[in-house]
Amino acid sequence: MDKKAAEFIAKLLRLRQSGTHGTVVPMHRALRRIRLEPSSILAIILLPVFFDLLLWVNLKPITELWGAFFDFWISKLHLVGHVSYATMKILGTSMPIPFPDLPTTLPSHYAVWGNGLVSLALLALTKFIPQKNYLPASYIARVALIIQISASLYFLIKPESPPYELGVYIEGILTLGLYLLLLLSPLLALIYYIFDFPFWRKGAATALVIVYFIIALPFQYMLHALIISSVSILFMPVLYLLFGALLNTLMFVSWYVWAMTWAGKTDKSSFTD
Repeated sequence: MDKKAAEFIAKLLRLRQSGTHGTVVPMHRALRRIRLEPSSILAIILLPVFFDLLLWVNLKPITELWGAFFDFWISKLHLVGHVSYATMKILGTSMPIPFPDLPTTLPSHYAVWGNGLVSLALLALTKFIPQKNYLPASYIARVALIIQISASLYFLIKPESPPYELGVYIEGILTLGLYLLLLLSPLLALIYYIFDFPFWRKGAATALVIVYFIIALPFQYMLHALIISSVSILFMPVLYLLFGALLNTLMFVSWYVWAMTWAGKTDKSSFTD
């Protein structure tokens, strides 16, 4: 092969690796073979241990912070109720879980029928939501309305026996929240630390996610308690199924996707792996 042919082939290869502005387009990390570097192995081993130990020794201050948060909003909103504590055992250690202990009343016969009929009418109206641009919104609306209809059916069958008391409900989902905090770093070790981000960025991303959930969980579940107590217990199922663990999962995915946009070492080098 003569020199001109070799230069032409090299030029074609560069064009294949270039974008419209002539800059190198790195191969997407989803298409690369993962080569675990020593820093990645170190992060997979050390960061989950560090963050879980840090959380473990601070679980009680975290729950005390949540209790103070609930007490503040119960006072500011002039709600009839108080903060109660339930004991949860994690790895043999007892942990007090605070929750807003607010009164709830069973929905009236008319409220149950009204909720069911309005939800059924709105479900029929979702047929007219433009499917091209609002398909995800229509799916979410339909799922929420079907859950509301099922709540009315439940209270029509068992009008005097709610599935959960408000305090038990909040206690349970806050307990799941504590387990979520302890699982965040091990989960990130499996799906984030394996990539070639700098060690400090992996630690920073984990810290941001953990701090977010420590702050967000009491806000989220105080709002649940307020809606269930002040509006109706009929909304407990939809809050739990769509705006509880599912919402937390989506928020975790959002943080993860944002952290994955950070440039890694390979992203700054070349197109190939």
